[in-house]
Amino acid sequence: MEWDREAQELLKRVPFFVRSRAKREIEALVKARGGNRVTAKDVLETRQAVAKEMSRVNRGHSLDSCFGNGGCPNSLGDTQHLLEELEKTLEEARLLSFLQERVKGPLLHSHMFRVAVANCPNACSQVHIKDFGVIAVMKPRVDPKACNGCGECAKACQERAISLKDGKAVITRECILCGECIRACPVEAMGEGEKGYRVLVGGKLGRHPTLARTILPMASDMEVVKALKTVLELYKNLNRKGERLGTIIQNMGWERWQEAFFQAFSSQAPPGRPATLRRASDAS
Repeated sequence: MEWDREAQELLKRVPFFVRSRAKREIEALVKARGGNRVTAKDVLETRQAVAKEMSRVNRGHSLDSCFGNGGCPNSLGDTQHLLEELEKTLEEARLLSFLQERVKGPLLHSHMFRVAVANCPNACSQVHIKDFGVIAVMKPRVDPKACNGCGECAKACQERAISLKDGKAVITRECILCGECIRACPVEAMGEGEKGYRVLVGGKLGRHPTLARTILPMASDMEVVKALKTVLELYKNLNRKGERLGTIIQNMGWERWQEAFFQAFSSQAPPGRPATLRRASDAS
């Protein structure tokens, strides 16, 4: 459907995170009235109806991702399969019917359980304000025999986590595992070490915003999915009136939440196979 210039300018004033949905809703209303071109008048006339429609939800969850699978140079790998498994897990949780039972009145966007996956620590998908966030990470390793002490890796590191000692690169504990130093090394002395995902929980905005905290510093695809199942189980057991996971964690306290999480996760481990997850406090 075509949009005239004034209509496009009005659409640009809509916050970017709901702009695409607002566009779809406006076009649906215009089409329902027999139109095939959106004008500024259409935007203004449908604004209230669109706002009312967008305030309601017909899903109990959302799953966001960044542009990493589309060729982003910072991407640490393809997360498509993981996204599909997370979506499957969320669908199986039937969060819409669960929230309808817990919430008095209409469901709003603020009630949705939000999940996001980022293909690198830049976290463009805003994982830090989601109920469950996943960040791809890669631990670099240094081959001291190959390192020529050029310092290109240290220049590339925005965290200043690399220094030169005796003419060789040394990685400190402050590394956020983004892999930038590996791409910068001209002699391939920096290589890929352990790869996986950092898992965060409890992020939210609203009246009492809080950033998500790391529950697992390094997890495999399978462990991320198992972690989501564990979090959803706790979320549903502890939820009383549709509150966000961050509120539940705040009410419990972080230490009690961690204890409950790892106890629940261990109970999901297959027979004969011990849990391999590390607590955030165990990260090196």
